Amino acid sequence: LYGSPAKLWLCRLKLLAADELGLAFVQHISWVYKQGGDSRLKGMLAYSVRMEHLEWFTKPGGQHTFNPHEAVEHYTPEEFDEALAKGVGRVTPESLARGRPPKNWWDIPRENSRSKERRYGAHPSMKPLQICERIVKVHSDAGGCVLVPFGGSGSEVVAAARLGRHCIGFEVEPQYHRLILRRLVGHGLLPAEALPPPSPSQASAAAGGGGTARAELMMRRSCEVRLQGSSSQEREERYGSTSAAWRSDSSSLDASLPTEMRATGLTSSSSAESRKWTKKSPWSSRK
Repeated sequence: LYGSPAKLWLCRLKLLAADELGLAFVQHISWVYKQGGDSRLKGMLAYSVRMEHLEWFTKPGGQHTFNPHEAVEHYTPEEFDEALAKGVGRVTPESLARGRPPKNWWDIPRENSRSKERRYGAHPSMKPLQICERIVKVHSDAGGCVLVPFGGSGSEVVAAARLGRHCIGFEVEPQYHRLILRRLVGHGLLPAEALPPPSPSQASAAAGGGGTARAELMMRRSCEVRLQGSSSQEREERYGSTSAAWRSDSSSLDASLPTEMRATGLTSSSSAESRKWTKKSPWSSRK
């Protein structure tokens, strides 16, 4: 769970997760960042918010993965020398070289308005890939399956795919579903065929300089060029068989969950439609 310290709804969600859903609370993590609004002193009525809460829950009775070595923080040369000087007789260069054990206070920049990830589209709460990759590496193993119940901007989905995990993501808002697909295509994790063809209104907006639609058309064009420049063998290795790699249908995810758990899948559901894009995982044949 993510949430702002300036809102009470996260407190209610924590109680709901524990009391109603029966999840076991493990730990609180503070995500801090420095950028944003530091010059707006005039008119301030409260402290500026430079952090978010992360709440870690697990399913009781089940096993959970925790790889602390994936979040080790290494000393800078200055910190190394200082720690060695202060710890004479207690620490060694070898122990310091292993880095600091991970702590529940993460100093990671957020995705600001100039972030490269913003070029794929807007989202009110886009999480940085750095924090998502840390979570995925620490709490899952390579080749495992990561479930993202609220896709949002797609940061967790992109992070999981980049790190060699199979991923199933859900998103109910069509515009955010398209944003996730754009980011996956932009990172070279899906072929351009994953993007639905632009509607006439989007094509018109793109021709007139519309932001997101134009970016999407440019993304499709650039990815198509990249794919066309690859050999059939390279495409096979990266995206799987072109004849069976993709399908779009309206069947429920529950009916084919065992199959989907072995694939990189992305689902968008709403009251008007239920769409499923399923891709043969590029890691499914790796041992």
